[in-house]
Amino acid sequence: MPLRKTFIVLLLIAGLVSAANIVNTTLPLDAEKKVASGELKKGESYSGSYLGLITYGDASIKAAAENGGIKNIVYVDRKESSFVFLNLLGVAKYKTIVYGY
Repeated sequence: MPLRKTFIVLLLIAGLVSAANIVNTTLPLDAEKKVASGELKKGESYSGSYLGLITYGDASIKAAAENGGIKNIVYVDRKESSFVFLNLLGVAKYKTIVYGY
């Protein structure tokens, strides 16, 4: 019997671990070369959430443009990172990057 219980526990642990979902994406453009050459300014804004209940920050395009001192927007990038476990516990982070002058 102990071997059977051990096997069941191992199956449960494997099921829980495989239920994790990790996502890290960047959309849609990358204008870092123009920022490095001095053609464009860069502004960033952040937001996120814990457990889907506690949120923080402002990842709006307006906030990113204000943070970078940008009045005319040329490009907008969006980065999202999330970790979700069993569709119950999760952490999500959002970053908006604005390029312009």
